[in-house]
Amino acid sequence: MVKGTFSSMDGNTLMVSVTNKKTGDKKDHKIKTDSSTKVTLDGKDATLTDLKAGQELKITPGANKGDPASEIEATSAVAPAPSDSK
Repeated sequence: MVKGTFSSMDGNTLMVSVTNKKTGDKKDHKIKTDSSTKVTLDGKDATLTDLKAGQELKITPGANKGDPASEIEATSAVAPAPSDSK
């Protein structure tokens, strides 16, 4: 499983920024998808077009190296807390 932050999409390829836990360095990864890739957003069925930059993703890779992802679980970006203006 790959965990990262969704950056952009080009056709059926997602760009996901993954942070190295040891070094803190971020690296972009290309994740292939196809029509059989299951996509969920906050636990509900979704499509690739529902994904927005900044959302956290958990990606289950395909069965074999180079296969499209089998599942993408997305979490909505957390909205900033409202400011308390009195």
